[in-house]
Amino acid sequence: MFKKMVAASAAFVLFACSSGDDDNGNPGGNSSPGTGGEVSSSSLPDEPSSSSVAKVTVLDTGAVSVSAFNAASSQIFKTYPYGYTLKAGEAEDLTQFWDVSDPECPVENQGSATPPEKCALDKTNAILQNVLTNRYADLHYIVDGISLGYPNQAIKLDRYNLTGEGDQAALGINLGAEANEGKNLEELGKTELNGTVAFAYRYWGGAHSFRAVSKVDDDFWYFEVPAKTDTVEVKIFLSEFAGMGSFAANEEEGTEGTPFDLSKVAKFLWVVEYDAEAPGKNQGSLLVDYLSALVEYEHERTE
Repeated sequence: MFKKMVAASAAFVLFACSSGDDDNGNPGGNSSPGTGGEVSSSSLPDEPSSSSVAKVTVLDTGAVSVSAFNAASSQIFKTYPYGYTLKAGEAEDLTQFWDVSDPECPVENQGSATPPEKCALDKTNAILQNVLTNRYADLHYIVDGISLGYPNQAIKLDRYNLTGEGDQAALGINLGAEANEGKNLEELGKTELNGTVAFAYRYWGGAHSFRAVSKVDDDFWYFEVPAKTDTVEVKIFLSEFAGMGSFAANEEEGTEGTPFDLSKVAKFLWVVEYDAEAPGKNQGSLLVDYLSALVEYEHERTE
C-alpha cells in the first residue's frame, strides 16, 4: 500500500509540474526534454510561483520613420521627397532659366537621361538656387541628394529668395504613391502611424512652417518653427498644431478649430513664404534631415 501511495503522489507531482506555464508563459517550461518527463521536487528551481508574478500593461513611445530622405523612397509609403516654388501664388516659370531654344534642352521628362550642362541658364532671379533638371520629370529643381557625409543625405531649399506677396518655396513628401497620389491615410489603409503623438525631424536654416496637409491644399494643420544657425531636432506634439482653412478656429463663430486628425493627412510640407513684416525671413536656406513619427503603444511588463 505504501508503494502504491508513493507512485500516486509522484504521478500527481509530474502532472502538476509538466502542465503548468513557466514565468515567461511557455507551456511546460519546468520540464527538461529527453528525461522521460520525470521531475523530482528537489530539482525544481527556487523561484516564486506564477501566481505571485504580476503583469501590467504600460505605455511606451517609439520612433517610426516616415522618410529618411536618404536617396531611397519612404519604407512605409514608397514615395520620394520633392520641392516646388510659387511666384505670386502661381507655379514659378522655370523655362526662363533653361535654354529652351536648344533642341538638346527640352522641358519634358527625359527619363534617366541627364541634360547637358549648357541647358541651365543664370538663375539670379530664380526663387531657388537648386540645380534644374528634366530627369525623371518635367523641368524641376533638384532638392534631394544633399550629402551630409556618406551615406547620410538630406533635402534642401538652397538660397531661396522671396520678393513679393504669394512667393513660396517648399519641401514635401506625399503619403500616396503613383495611382494613390493625393489619398490620405484613411484611404490608404496604412496603420503604421496609428498612435502617433508627435512628429520629429532634424533641420538647420530659415524659419518655416511644418504642415500636415489634407487632400485639399488649403486645409491643413501647421506649426511655426524658428530659424536655427546650427543643426537641431524639433519635436512637435499633435496638440501643438493649429488649423488653417476649414480646420481653422473661427472667433466670430466661436469655434476652436478642428483637432489634429492623422487619418485626414495626405502629405507633409516644410514651407517658407514671403513675409512683408519680417524681411529677414525672405532669404536663406533650409535643410531637413529626416521625418519620424513618435508612436505610443501598449505592451505588457512583468513585475
